[in-house]
Amino acid sequence: EYHQRFFNPEESKEYTPKIIGLLERNNDNEIISAFQQVRPAHDKPFAWYITGSKIILKDKQGYPLLFMAAAIPVDSLHILAQKAQRVLDENKFLKNNYYLFEKLTKREIEILKLIAIGTSNETISQKLFISEETVATHRKNIKRKLNCKTTFDCSRFAAAFDLI
Repeated sequence: EYHQRFFNPEESKEYTPKIIGLLERNNDNEIISAFQQVRPAHDKPFAWYITGSKIILKDKQGYPLLFMAAAIPVDSLHILAQKAQRVLDENKFLKNNYYLFEKLTKREIEILKLIAIGTSNETISQKLFISEETVATHRKNIKRKLNCKTTFDCSRFAAAFDLI
């Protein structure tokens, strides 16, 4: 009843054999994908989704124990693809630059956060009770340690390392 209520029976004929094949091949590195019509709620019409499916857990004998399918509405696919790419890029940035970020002191991290949100040296100095010259020195050291040429570069570090 559940399957008939939420999945188009005609579409099921297309992708069900792919799912069965995946389970029979028992290859946990394989991912299958399919376009399918899904009813997001019992009172809603069918909508197109793209679904990726994968074996994610096997039992002690090596047989599939847990299977996961993730579905994304096709209408919003372009937006999600852009967001996913940003996450992938940020992840790569984190991996490639973690060693640089580790060089910063606690105070420099505090100042980096303020720089990233556009705070002036004067305001930073007042907020942290240090001179503007000290802020300028910290700013210079941060840029040197992170190989930043612009404030935008600093902001990218702050965003990637969850400071902003």
